Amino acid sequence: MPFTPYHLGFALLVGYFFRRKIHWPTFILASVVVDLEPFLVFIDVLERYPLHGYMHSFLLGSLSGLLLGYAMYTTRKMHAEFFKRLALVENEIGLAGYLVGGVVGWDLHILVDSPLYTDIKPFYPVQANPLYNAWGYPKELLFLLLFAGILLYIFHVFKNAFKRSKML
Repeated sequence: MPFTPYHLGFALLVGYFFRRKIHWPTFILASVVVDLEPFLVFIDVLERYPLHGYMHSFLLGSLSGLLLGYAMYTTRKMHAEFFKRLALVENEIGLAGYLVGGVVGWDLHILVDSPLYTDIKPFYPVQANPLYNAWGYPKELLFLLLFAGILLYIFHVFKNAFKRSKML
């Protein structure tokens, strides 16, 4: 849970390259909303619940990602202008792009967290975490991905603003 900002950088970075195929804001939201679960455990709303519980499993994570994608799709008119102003959407994305964004964003979060935490059970109901320390990447790599994601997003915003100013 303390590394949630790193997931934002990862989502900005990875999502940028797929932004024309998936709904980038849904991908970003899915990659960070997962950590509401450990936050609720941390503040004692969920008692006797593992820090990284069922939402940190591919089974329930994928289902949650589908639900999030569907919710974002059905409410798209409410937030479309907001996401356009943030330069997160450039073209109309269909339902599949929202669903894929939700599932892949959520599951990538689990994939990034699984090597770091022993309590995650990514293949629930299997009670082990075979991905723990699987590729042993340093936490500094997550910082670099956060930095790269933010820089790429800033570049993207300025590029879009430049394009829009040329059209006026």
